[in-house]
Amino acid sequence: MLHDGNLKLGTCLFAGLDFAHAMNGYVYHTRYDDLVAIPPGTLQHTGDNLLALIKHLASSDILSNSKEHAAGRTVYFDVLGLYMIRYSETTGIIVNVFTVALSVYTVTRNMVTIKSGNVVI
Repeated sequence: MLHDGNLKLGTCLFAGLDFAHAMNGYVYHTRYDDLVAIPPGTLQHTGDNLLALIKHLASSDILSNSKEHAAGRTVYFDVLGLYMIRYSETTGIIVNVFTVALSVYTVTRNMVTIKSGNVVI
């Protein structure tokens, strides 16, 4: 079953950080989702895994040499679960500014067209 932490890239499935535990996965994120569905011992197991993850991240090269890895952020998102798109924060800013400018231009042009009475239906 796919959970929030799984990423589907093409035909490959990459596991993400998924800490949702439930028996009968069909109730996951529905109105029937309940604490009763969490198996006993799950919280301890999850805590052990998170502690190991945090210890590893805290001792990683990225944190000890943060200036080396301060180049910027990356934006990730998937399109309908079919493929993953990734681009830099700078590219995201450029795309957002272009989208806003195009929207303002389109609204302004439509308003001028409506005011002039040259509306074609």
